[in-house]
Amino acid sequence: MNEFRNIIIHKAIVHISDMSITSPILSEIQLEINDEIYEYIAKHISKITSLPTNKKYTLSNNTENCELLINFNKNNFEVITQKLSKSIFEIMRKCTDIESADLMYCLYETEGKLKLCMLKLNHRDSYIHQINEIEGNRSIMLVKYKTTLPNVSHKPDESFIYEIENNILFINEKRHIVEDEKTTLFSNLLFSLPFVLSPKDTYDAIEKVSKRMVKEYFDNDIEKKIDISKEIVESFNAKGEVDLNKITDNIFESDYVVKQRYNEELKSSGIKEDTIRLDNKLDKNINKKQRIKTEEGIEILIPVEYLDDTDKISFNTNSDGTVNIVMKCLNSI
Repeated sequence: MNEFRNIIIHKAIVHISDMSITSPILSEIQLEINDEIYEYIAKHISKITSLPTNKKYTLSNNTENCELLINFNKNNFEVITQKLSKSIFEIMRKCTDIESADLMYCLYETEGKLKLCMLKLNHRDSYIHQINEIEGNRSIMLVKYKTTLPNVSHKPDESFIYEIENNILFINEKRHIVEDEKTTLFSNLLFSLPFVLSPKDTYDAIEKVSKRMVKEYFDNDIEKKIDISKEIVESFNAKGEVDLNKITDNIFESDYVVKQRYNEELKSSGIKEDTIRLDNKLDKNINKKQRIKTEEGIEILIPVEYLDDTDKISFNTNSDGTVNIVMKCLNSI
């Protein structure tokens, strides 16, 4: 419950990136961190640390903004965050689908490692009540505020964490429209980093391409879909990886055409290797209940531990191509 308590906050500052004005509002003084502010920041940091959508980079001196991080000096904390915020503001101004935000920076320590994080906190609309006295009568009105920040229960919209000693940058980001094209603000425009997949991107690509092959070459065979899910779950839980050759050999029956197309699709998604190491942050994604949806709109959620338990559920393909799904020995409905 208190896993954020191992976070030691050394410094924090907020700059405002308001899209309704022509320049960012930059703070020159650090935040005063009382117990409530500490909890707000620390809980947000704890949420972004373990995101499976974090993309990992090792920085090199290829851009001015990369150098700001590589040459980070805690004594220049305010100046460095101001420079980064100016760059982020100019990039955000080019976007046609972006909201105003506070950019909160924090220099913190956890497990003896010093890190710098940036939390992009999009402005949200919210309402408060306002009490007025009108000619001796009390009036309670609702007032709309447009610049409130995400609640502590929500994770920041976008963020990055820089491990200062290791020179490693983790970025969690969305794609935004810039000059009619979708791109990423931080990895692409701010730091000019190469394309990489996050752990979740990797898992999603394997799952989508595998199921697309089943749909195109095996008439959307439910049993093959279940076999793919079983292979991914079992391999991840045993070794923390997925052997893509086992999917092509065991599930696609070594069909050369399917195997070649499968490998091509994976490569175009950014997956080059035959054996993919999957981050343990993906545990909740991979070991979630598997969803089966029929053309009739019937949906079934199957716990992963029952995927290969024929005493509980079985799939029987009929000669006309229809499928019988049989659930057995159910305790109650």
